[in-house]
Amino acid sequence: MLIDEDECCTGTFCHAQSTCANSFGNFTCTCSNGYSGNGTFCEDVDECEESRCHPNATCVNNPGSFVCNCNPGFIGDGGNSCSENCQVPYLFFSTSSGTFSYNTEESTSSPTIFNSRVNALMSFDGINKLLYFHTTNNEITSYNLDGSYLSTITIQNVEFFTVDGRNNLLYYHDDLQDRIFVYNITSGQSTLVAGLSGVTGVKDMEMEMANG
Repeated sequence: MLIDEDECCTGTFCHAQSTCANSFGNFTCTCSNGYSGNGTFCEDVDECEESRCHPNATCVNNPGSFVCNCNPGFIGDGGNSCSENCQVPYLFFSTSSGTFSYNTEESTSSPTIFNSRVNALMSFDGINKLLYFHTTNNEITSYNLDGSYLSTITIQNVEFFTVDGRNNLLYYHDDLQDRIFVYNITSGQSTLVAGLSGVTGVKDMEMEMANG
């Protein structure tokens, strides 16, 4: 009876960055993706030398892989597309004199069509492109960016808030109860955020939406 010895199990014949395949009386070492060599020796392939990224992107080589990042001023996946980003970031801020916008590229500020909103707390819904304002009368009002009025929500004891535009929710801190609540904009119901019921002393919060 012939018994095969599985070299893949009994020895360290292959390189750490390779795969061992046993066959009767033999074995084969194959370098992993992103590496080159004969299997017993494998070295990293610098994909950045092969111009795999978009012309408007920068290539970053990693062991066994690479990453393409669009250059500043361009957006895309870095590999197949990097188009010029024509969106200009604007900063909105509210003072005792009104609400202003600041063009971050031109370094200029000007009053907005929301200028009657003074000393207001604000939150921006990046999904639906809406601005929410809160003043001292327990009302949170939403507007389209063209200044057209959308809706008003009445919530008591709001100290600060942030908006989840994807799920149509508004998170706020109740300054009397010192707890974080969530308001469903669709149903009009407020509930304590159960997972944060033990959190106190919150000073501010903001919603981070992946891709929005």
